[in-house]
Amino acid sequence: MYCSNCGKKISKSSKFCQYCGNEIVNSEKKVPSTEDKSDLTPVKYEKKKFVWKFPKGAEPIPISNSITLSEIRNRFWEEYKVDIESELANSIEEGWKPIKDVNSSRIELKKIEHTSRPQIDLLFILIAIVTFGLNLLVYFLMSPTTYHLSKPIEFSLPMRRVIN
Repeated sequence: MYCSNCGKKISKSSKFCQYCGNEIVNSEKKVPSTEDKSDLTPVKYEKKKFVWKFPKGAEPIPISNSITLSEIRNRFWEEYKVDIESELANSIEEGWKPIKDVNSSRIELKKIEHTSRPQIDLLFILIAIVTFGLNLLVYFLMSPTTYHLSKPIEFSLPMRRVIN
């Protein structure tokens, strides 16, 4: 079977051409004759990387055992999907086509380590000294809590368009 777009030989079970990415329709073609081959010219593409930067104020999501990175990407995707797709539409209008699927897997995340000290008021200090002793209070005050956050950096997608 041959690709109707670039004319190269492809597998019968292919859904997309491995050379040009054209979607293959289920109609099978026999080997084209030599005169048919002369009419098929290979398609040339230019490529670019579409990049959408997340706003600086994007709220990071805590990483835990109960949430996967995929779920975190999905949350950011749901929140910013309209903005990303709107910007992507501009590139598509210019003739660019995505090479990969447009979904949350294209979001790059950055892992942030955050350390905080507990918020303590005077009443807590008095209760801690009476109940636990001064040593335990000092240990509690000196041991910071560290946790990890995941912040979105960018959505990137490889694209291409036909060179005329």
